[in-house]
Amino acid sequence: MKKTLLVSVGGSPAPVIYTINQHRPAAVIYFCSRDSRAEVRAAIEPKLDYALTDCEIITTPDEQNLKDSVAELVHRLPRTLHNLDSDMAHLQADFTGGTKVMAAAVVLALADQGCSYSYVGGVGRDKQGLGVVVDGREQLLYSDNPWDALGREPLKLYALHFNRCRFASAAQVAARAAERSDKLRPLFETLQVLADGYRQWDNFEHKPALNLLNRCRQALKTLPFLHEGQQLSATFAGQLEADIKRLEQVKNDLLTLENKATHPSDGQALLLDLLANAVRRAESEHKYDDAVARLYSVVEKAAKMRLFHQFAIDNSKVCPEQIPALHRELILRGMSANDNNVFPLPLAKSYALLAALGDELGATYQQRETDLAKVLTIRNSSLLAHGFQPVSQKTYTDLLAIALNFCAVQADSLPTFPRLAEE
Repeated sequence: MKKTLLVSVGGSPAPVIYTINQHRPAAVIYFCSRDSRAEVRAAIEPKLDYALTDCEIITTPDEQNLKDSVAELVHRLPRTLHNLDSDMAHLQADFTGGTKVMAAAVVLALADQGCSYSYVGGVGRDKQGLGVVVDGREQLLYSDNPWDALGREPLKLYALHFNRCRFASAAQVAARAAERSDKLRPLFETLQVLADGYRQWDNFEHKPALNLLNRCRQALKTLPFLHEGQQLSATFAGQLEADIKRLEQVKNDLLTLENKATHPSDGQALLLDLLANAVRRAESEHKYDDAVARLYSVVEKAAKMRLFHQFAIDNSKVCPEQIPALHRELILRGMSANDNNVFPLPLAKSYALLAALGDELGATYQQRETDLAKVLTIRNSSLLAHGFQPVSQKTYTDLLAIALNFCAVQADSLPTFPRLAEE
């Protein structure tokens, strides 16, 4: 791609000649008025100290109309850059020449594109220092993209999406903002990775989530101090270490269930994570069917983890000898053994086995069995199960209370994702 300079052209060719010679782009796009077009061939290009590879002219329909000038640039620039074998990433803009309206149009048209700007100033001006720069005393000045000063809006939009669990949308906002920004680019790039990391976690993709969040550890520590976004980055930084540790525990719990963990764990981190995920689905997105599906998984896995961790029993393959003799016939009634003479126990029988073993979770299930049966009947009639009715908020609330009871936790003690300030 060619390095390209967009330069506004007015009645004074000297600053245009100076900026082109200083930048030395392969191609130039002249932004002219109808009157200043003639300057390009007659007064500017003959005085360049090197040969341009290519050039194009964009003419404003009205050099005194800001809206029309901006619109012309926005409309014409993409095709013009394509014709020059260039793009926005290789474009520099100089807004010295032309009317004040044309200069403003150059800045506005490119403010969201991440371009850098230059301006020809100088150490000497005519009219007692109030006029134009004296020829031969020019000085090229560079300016940061003003979009950085407008970075608050995407930060607010990012926070809004993130807090509502729209992590993919938050990542897109950050990615687009990073493309447009200069000084804020490291911040937005880090925010994008964070949103992607929490999105993966929210979707139970624990390994890639860990990789992404670990990438942000050092990034958050080395971000330059920026007033814009400081509150967001500080919120993430204050919680990230604890979240990574929690996610590692969740991952280990899953490995324990698969009998692959080097250090088997009790599954509590996984259960709390599923509970928190269910709460996000219900309270951030009002997706009660999805929330109830997760709560059912909590109730199911609570029994599975307790049997495995406390009694070394895998409820997907229970040997008759692992069941207390007094309760064996009742628990195995109606069950069929597989080829290895082991029995896969469903939810109710897993809890019955826990009760037979004297475990308190089995006793809790027996106390709540009637309530749970009512809720699960409604759940089984839902669209995501075997029926046609959506799950109500009440069904979610009832099953949440039971699941919390089984996990021996309060709702307000569940782990949460970072909550970002939206102002």
